[in-house]
Amino acid sequence: MKKNRFFVLGVPAFALAFILGLALTGCDNGSTTPVVDDSVTYTGTAEDSTYTLTISATARALAPAAGNYYKLVSVSGDVSKTSTGTVKEVSGSGSNLTFTLTPSKGGGTIKTTVSAAGITGFEVTGTVTWDNGEDLALPSEVQDAIGTANALLLKDDYDGAVKAYRDAYTTNPDNPEAIIYSALAELAAISVDPKLGDLMRNHLGVKSYPATMGALFSDDWMKDYSDGGGTSTVPELSVPEWFKSTKSYTDSLSSKAESYTTWTLVLAANLLNHNTSGLDLVFDDILTSVFGETFEAVSGRVQRLKAGDSITLDEALAEKFGLDEIFEGDAVISKTEMDVLLAGLRLVKASFEWLASYNWETDFSFLKYDDWKDYDGFLAQLKKADVNRLPFRNNFLKNQDAALLNKSKADYLASIEALIDAYDAIKDKKYIPQAAKDEWDSYLWIKDGLQKLKAAINATGKDARFWIPEGLPSGKEWPNKEDGAVFGIDMQKFFTANHFTLEKLVEHDGNTPRLYGFKDDKGTQLSSATGIETYNTVGFKVVLIQIKDLIPNAFDETETVYIHMPVDFGKALYELYH
Repeated sequence: MKKNRFFVLGVPAFALAFILGLALTGCDNGSTTPVVDDSVTYTGTAEDSTYTLTISATARALAPAAGNYYKLVSVSGDVSKTSTGTVKEVSGSGSNLTFTLTPSKGGGTIKTTVSAAGITGFEVTGTVTWDNGEDLALPSEVQDAIGTANALLLKDDYDGAVKAYRDAYTTNPDNPEAIIYSALAELAAISVDPKLGDLMRNHLGVKSYPATMGALFSDDWMKDYSDGGGTSTVPELSVPEWFKSTKSYTDSLSSKAESYTTWTLVLAANLLNHNTSGLDLVFDDILTSVFGETFEAVSGRVQRLKAGDSITLDEALAEKFGLDEIFEGDAVISKTEMDVLLAGLRLVKASFEWLASYNWETDFSFLKYDDWKDYDGFLAQLKKADVNRLPFRNNFLKNQDAALLNKSKADYLASIEALIDAYDAIKDKKYIPQAAKDEWDSYLWIKDGLQKLKAAINATGKDARFWIPEGLPSGKEWPNKEDGAVFGIDMQKFFTANHFTLEKLVEHDGNTPRLYGFKDDKGTQLSSATGIETYNTVGFKVVLIQIKDLIPNAFDETETVYIHMPVDFGKALYELYH
């Protein structure tokens, strides 16, 4: 885990890189060059001969150069720098210290307090003016709050920063800087939403999922697992009591210590332990915690931005927001970048909505066996299962929620439209070099592909097919044609209610799946448990028409597909259903 990052749900790299990657390569993404050349120099005298001086990032003076703030650009005198960034710590001996503030924009009479061990009387003031001699304006109240939030974030006070960004937005909800900063902070704060905490603890078995941002970026809830001579630091999981005695668990231990293999097995055991009735609640909780009210409120907030609204994050702040892997140096975040980020997240939300529109209720409790490697014992456990809680007898992939499926479709379209708009907006960005814009034209197939995907979602019949070519396209067009495509996706079928019910995917008789015995490539439908042992394998027959309708060209028209299993497992299933 990479620490000291203010991640926005851990996905900014995915969302932004999806459409901005090439355009930002090699860009000077917004510089901190002052609007004017004037600077003010503060000179103070230290009364003690030896000192350590800390220049703090207070709201009206040394906060990062955003809005009407001032950036510390130099420190001189009988001192040496011991840290970098907007919060400066200098130490040395001697009586004179000089440091310089450079205005970014705005200004006026500014004041800062310098604190240090062993130094007194070090409060200094100065005035910065424009070339025309006018005093620069003091920062506004909302910019004070943003400056405070930025300073807290740089000091790793994540919870305090979130609150200060919220205060900035509350002070002036129409201020573009307040909107962007608070939107990023609110997305990050979803990570410690109580509903998400419940999901992590009660569905995935995370032992001590944090309730605060500060705790989230600590190692207190993490654990080192041995990994081929090294270690992997991942969330610590609770080990279900029934799983501790399994041979699978004990065999995974390395010198009696839990290995990374142990962690993956324990995660699977927790999924069984906490979700014995299926995955419905998991999908529901993801949608209500990660993509619930806060996510939609942030989306609405960002839509109030104008095309030219932006903020500039210096390199240190960009790193805290987890954006330094996308931007080189300072990062300009405008409405375009926020739209791309939210569009990427909304695509994920739409996918979970699509999954949640199906019923995933089924019984997993028979899999909670005390020794996964004891195959005969597992078969005995399977035979004890309640068949009325298994697929074909329960609601597995039945009772589809058509309203949620329609919501998924609407969110897919909203995401695609936002990405198309963002693609066009990139060309208007002054901070992107012309060479990068020219190269971006060679990737027009991305925009064309998005437009054709949107058209397919809104179409019917054969026009609803979106074709996937072999390899990435080049040039201006997405080759949305059947000839040469690897396969297609019928978007009308994809968003058709009940297209994927289990009864339409697997051959069955009433509420019982048909089983076939195989001695060679040809299957024989089983009508009795007697003689099953004479076959090599047992299998289900997949009804390909549903899949062929959805994915044209994915299968040969005459192809037949079976899901095979060992004979003794097939016999246990046959006896269970009959």
